[in-house]
Amino acid sequence: MPLSLKTSITTECNFSEWSINKKSRAKLIEVIAYLYLRQEENAQRVINALEPRRRASKGKVVQNVVRKLTAPHAEDLELRRSGSDAEKEAAEKRIRTSIIHRDGLLFQHISWVAARMALPNGYMTAPACAAGR
Repeated sequence: MPLSLKTSITTECNFSEWSINKKSRAKLIEVIAYLYLRQEENAQRVINALEPRRRASKGKVVQNVVRKLTAPHAEDLELRRSGSDAEKEAAEKRIRTSIIHRDGLLFQHISWVAARMALPNGYMTAPACAAGR
């Protein structure tokens, strides 16, 4: 298993604490990548059903996932390095925001995997895969 779960029970609630197993890190990466790719494909399938004439190439699925997980963006790094003072400040804000969105998205997906492991027969929806920017 890519995650270790430690369940704690108190008088107020039951909760699980998860941690990433170092030896299974590659498996966790594989699981998260699968979730991202499948979610993107499912979204494209819905869009195509609504507008059957518009079709994105299959290569865009991977590109979209990579874009969602890339933070900070190269153009913002360049502006922070060589833009005007106003551009540098705006780029710095976008850099911070893109990192927060990326990390939040990863945390959401890892937490979903942990919840699925803790409640294998539970009813839950897959995590959302919204663009951070």
